[in-house]
Amino acid sequence: MNKYPNAVASLQVHSGWLLASCSCPELHWEYVRTTNPIRKVFLELRRQQLGCGAFANRNACNRAVYRVFAWLNEFWSGIDIWQPRARKNKQLASATRMNQYTSREKQAPNHFTHSRRSDPGAVVLTVVFAVIDAGKER
Repeated sequence: MNKYPNAVASLQVHSGWLLASCSCPELHWEYVRTTNPIRKVFLELRRQQLGCGAFANRNACNRAVYRVFAWLNEFWSGIDIWQPRARKNKQLASATRMNQYTSREKQAPNHFTHSRRSDPGAVVLTVVFAVIDAGKER
């Protein structure tokens, strides 16, 4: 904070803009965040710069930036970014339903548990105590 006071002040002033994506529903955060597309642009610019070491002049830099943005616009055009999310949510919902169905079948028998709690730690402890008690009876 003491080393970069201007940067800290700028972050404090613009924190609302920097965290604006957090006001969206959590499922949308992956698509609303801007860091991944920005990072992709900078990586592509660095890759193009590696061939020449540095841009010769401002026009060369502008051409490279335009080329990257034109490529990204072409790449992203016609892509429905919400379709994979909808498919993922559907898979999660069906997996959750399947887990609820199978967890009912895999519950421990009543004689191992003192109550019908779903806490796996309690089930394990009661099973261990039942085994210890069975060993003492021998």
